[in-house]
Amino acid sequence: MKAENDRLKKELAAAGGTQDAQVIIQQDEHSIQQMKLMQEQLEANQREMVEMEKSWEQKLKESKEREIEDERVRKEDEAAMLAGTPHLVNLNEDDMLDRKVVYDIK
Repeated sequence: MKAENDRLKKELAAAGGTQDAQVIIQQDEHSIQQMKLMQEQLEANQREMVEMEKSWEQKLKESKEREIEDERVRKEDEAAMLAGTPHLVNLNEDDMLDRKVVYDIK
């Protein structure tokens, strides 16, 4: 990944640099699109490298935080949906299937 980033940086530098990508008006449209694509690839690779450098504990912590937030949002949505309206909710032993189907009674 580092080798690919270095290659993309060299190609961008040879084509006018990262800062000059939007400034170059004289070049044809195709080369500008190629430079933008290379810049996007470079940024995506850098984001992946940052993600790979995170420790397992950091990833686990972030995952648990997302899980807690998702559960909070789900409970808020469920409370808002069920407030004062008659309904039937499916119950299941499996947490993946529990309370996934709600039938409103009119």
